[in-house]
Amino acid sequence: MVGVLEEYGYEVIASHIENGQDFLKYEPTQYDIIITNPPYSIKDKFLKRAFELKKPFMFLLPITALEGKERGEMFKDNGIQLIIPNKRFNFKPEKKSGSWFQTSWFTHGLNLNNDLNFISV
Repeated sequence: MVGVLEEYGYEVIASHIENGQDFLKYEPTQYDIIITNPPYSIKDKFLKRAFELKKPFMFLLPITALEGKERGEMFKDNGIQLIIPNKRFNFKPEKKSGSWFQTSWFTHGLNLNNDLNFISV
């Protein structure tokens, strides 16, 4: 994602644990939006941190991330909007078909027209 955003002229601050910028602890001084595909095993920590930072965000997550009591409370308390593609993303270009699970963009603070936004890709 970083490379594509930079190709379109956006300034990107990439946080990676390898270079000492763990998203769960690090906060750049100036930024407009958080865009990431967080590790699914710790998606709740990423969501909690993003809501605490009070910045708009887009997280690419499995659609099943709508499930769960604690996550549901976070979404209810803070609001969430989804961008739902009409097909599954292919995370492994060497394969000809998409992933076995559906992913969607979970967004907050973008003020989209609808809470559920179905798109063709």
